[in-house]
Amino acid sequence: MPTLSRQEAAAEMVDGAIGAWLAGKHACAITLAGAAEGGMPKIEDYRPAFEVAVATVMKFGRCNRKEAIAVVNTGRDWLKHYGADKPDQISTEFTWAYVLRAYLHFMTVYPDAHQTENMGALRSKIDEGLEPVRALGKALTKSLRRFGETVRGMQLGPITTLAEGAEASGANACGGKHAQLDDKGEHKNQ
Repeated sequence: MPTLSRQEAAAEMVDGAIGAWLAGKHACAITLAGAAEGGMPKIEDYRPAFEVAVATVMKFGRCNRKEAIAVVNTGRDWLKHYGADKPDQISTEFTWAYVLRAYLHFMTVYPDAHQTENMGALRSKIDEGLEPVRALGKALTKSLRRFGETVRGMQLGPITTLAEGAEASGANACGGKHAQLDDKGEHKNQ
């Protein structure tokens, strides 16, 4: 009799979630990603992975923590539980967050698992997504050098801050106002 292990089942669901996301089938992607996470062994301390997901949404969505947590959980909960208090529609903009969470959970629990073609495609998208982060790091380094030169007395003109660049980049992708930072660099609640 043919059998299916937990790892094989998780691999199929994560692979299917990635494939559905790449094909624009958001409900399938979110559902499969959630099912894959629920069917895998629990990570003893999953809080860091959740915090990474929240921080990622806060950064790329330019929203506060409460909004980011809602983004991380809303789509999954909306698909699983009908209620009069739930909206008729949800944004599909953050489907990738559910898929990425399931993929990272899979790779944490099964680090030696075979990478499917879809997993490789997601890995490529992650690598592509890192390129703007690398460019931002280079820009930050350049800005810090200019700041250092200015402090040493070499006036090179105005330095554009990252905050100014973020303000110029558009609206908050989480649906709220731009996240504001307090004096300690923490997000202020809005």
